[in-house]
Formats: sequence, C-alpha cells, structure tokens
Amino acid sequence: LRTAMMEARPSVKRLVTGTRSSNMAVLREIDKRASGGRACRIPVDPDEVSETGDGAGMARLLTRDPRSFTPCFCLIHWEDTGMTMAAGAERFNLAAGLAGKRVLVTAGAGGIGLVIAEHLIHHQARVFVCDVSKRAIDGFAKHYPQAGCAMADVSSEADVDLLFTVLKQELGGLDALVNNAGIAGPTGGVEEIDPAEWRRCIDVGLTGQFLCARRAVPLLKAAGGGMIVNMSSAAGRHGYAFRTPYASAKFGVIGFTQSLAKELGPANIRVNAILPGIVEGPRMDGVIRERAAQLEISVEAMEKRYLERVSLRRMVSPNDVAAMVSFLLSDAGRNISGQSIGVDGNVETL
Repeated sequence: LRTAMMEARPSVKRLVTGTRSSNMAVLREIDKRASGGRACRIPVDPDEVSETGDGAGMARLLTRDPRSFTPCFCLIHWEDTGMTMAAGAERFNLAAGLAGKRVLVTAGAGGIGLVIAEHLIHHQARVFVCDVSKRAIDGFAKHYPQAGCAMADVSSEADVDLLFTVLKQELGGLDALVNNAGIAGPTGGVEEIDPAEWRRCIDVGLTGQFLCARRAVPLLKAAGGGMIVNMSSAAGRHGYAFRTPYASAKFGVIGFTQSLAKELGPANIRVNAILPGIVEGPRMDGVIRERAAQLEISVEAMEKRYLERVSLRRMVSPNDVAAMVSFLLSDAGRNISGQSIGVDGNVETL
C-alpha cells in the first residue's frame, strides 16, 4: 500500500505507520472527524502524515504542498478495514460485483437471453439458463460447459419447481433472476384473436415471471439480498395496436416490477424492468412480416414505418439490452430499483 500510494501521489513525502507521539494529535483529530466514512481536512506537517495503525480502518493521505515547511491540509477518507487501492478503483468499473454472482436467465439459450448469458459469463458470473428448446439447450451446454442449463417452460408450475430444484443443487443458491422469457403472441384485431393464443402469451410473458420470482425470492432472501430484472417492452409503455396480448403482458410486467420493488426492498432485493424497443433479430423480422401482410404493404415499407417512430431511427441490438442487464446486476446499479428503463432509441409510439 505504501509503495502504491507513493507512486500514485509523489506529493506524499513519507508515511509513518503506528502511533508515534508526534502524530498523536493528528490521530485524535482523525478519530474525532472521520467517523461515518466522511472525508475531512486536517492541518498537518507534510513530514508527519500517518496511518492510524489501530486496525479500525485505513486513511488515504493527500498533501497539498510537501515542499513547504508550513502546515498544509491532509485529506482523510475513512474506508472499511482491508480496503486496497485496487479495490478503490472498482468504483469506476461498471461490471464490478458480477464475478461469482449466481444468476438465472430464463429463455437464456437463444435470442436476447443468450446474449445476456454471454455477457454475464464474460464477467465471470455463475450462470444458469433454462429454455424450452432442446436444440438451444444442447448448443448452449456445448459452447458454455462452465454454465448450467435445463429444459423448462416458465408457464408450467411443475417445470419451474423442477428448474429451481436443479438450480439450487448446482449453484447452492441465487443472487439474481433475469426474467427474460416471453413470446410474440398473435397479430390481429381483438375480434380475430384466438383465446388460447391470448392465454399462452400472458402465461409465458407475465405468469411465467411470477412463477419464477415466487421460487427465486426465498433464495435471494437467504443470500442476504439480490436482484430481479424483468423483461418488459416499449409495448408496455405505449400500447400496441393489433398486438394486444403482447402489450397486455408487458404492461403487466411493469406493474409486477413496481409492486415487487416496494415489497422486496426492505429485504435488500432490487427489482427493475427493461423495456427494449425494436430489437434486431429473427423475432422482430417475423413481427414485421406479419404486420406487413396484414396491412398489405411490403416488408421494407413496414420496417420504415417502425423506424420512423423511433427518435434515433434505428433498431437496438441484443447487446444493448444485455449491457443494461449487466449494469443493473452490478454494484454500479446498487441503488436502482422500481424502474422501467427503456433501451429503445426513444420509441415515440408503436
């Protein structure tokens, strides 16, 4: 630490460790002023700066003018025992705190969920994914043998119960849940929609989040707190003509998120929703094709209509969404809860 501080701040001429009598007045003033982790300024001789040496904490010492013989000010910032210069630098790392985190990503073997899982694996989180596609699960297991995976339909209570049994055996607990699973649902006028398709869309996109949160929360509480990120959509903010099942599910996700944030906050569990906009990929391609067919216009014209409703005039990528998830799960997001965060280029309407 002494070497690191000397290299970082050549203005500190020397550090005196311990409690020499010449430093006792300074030490008493530090003890008086530095309680509660606040910074304070103490008048000292530059040759007599000191760590307390009493094991209660660590002082960062910065002198104003080491060349003068007149007293200068020493900036003291009291930090927890064991704090190092390297750990202090973690304040500037937006991925700090992800390493070792036990995270479940639903529908995590393909699409946006896969990209989220890849981001978290890159940051050394302990990732477990579920998916309804055996092919996707097999591919994920092959490419990421260090992560866990299982088949599960989040709309099935029995599947979710089994999923959490396997997850607990493999990870030993849980620090974060990413409720990513959802389906596009049918496209059509309300009088044309099959009730079975309506129910399926709501079951996967909303009830599935409830079923997973219901099993995740006891594990998060046992861990001393944690995070839940629920995937909503710009459709959950603006409404979406001819996509009423999907928009209804996504509006429900926002209400679910805000309610859980209030309910779980005292247990140190943060809950947020992400609202992606037009995300490039196969699912959005299919949505545009279906809507174009319904309006009897070309796919190109339909895509142009979509982008004209986005202030930045472009789609977002799965990486954009995954980066926001990583941020919310990291230490950088420690005081963000109850929020519905758009990652959409500012969708103005749908």
